[in-house]
Amino acid sequence: MSILILGGSGRTGRVVVTEALNRGLILKCLVRNKSNVPFDDTSPNIKIVEGDPMNKKDLKAAMKGCNQVISTLNVSRSSDFPWSKLRSPKNLMSGVIGHLISLSDEIPLKKIVVCSAWGVAE
Repeated sequence: MSILILGGSGRTGRVVVTEALNRGLILKCLVRNKSNVPFDDTSPNIKIVEGDPMNKKDLKAAMKGCNQVISTLNVSRSSDFPWSKLRSPKNLMSGVIGHLISLSDEIPLKKIVVCSAWGVAE
């Protein structure tokens, strides 16, 4: 069984993917755009799947064969300024987690781990 990484091409996700590969874990990463993948995807321990985690069909396809999910998704903005315009949907994380929970009846998951700073100091 492998671990599905959501947000693997982002700043935090890169660290998670690198560490998991260094530990010899088997990964599948769901990314919106394969050309944005910042790590070497030639390892036999990683499979990159292109899709949108907000699309339940894409998420379900990516979950197949995985029994754990690590999400490093975060709402992104047009700049690092905290009040800049949103690039992602406001409900990105809650929408994806809702899909994961509903799909876990069909694809049994042992664990869902979420790493996020969204909401800090609010």
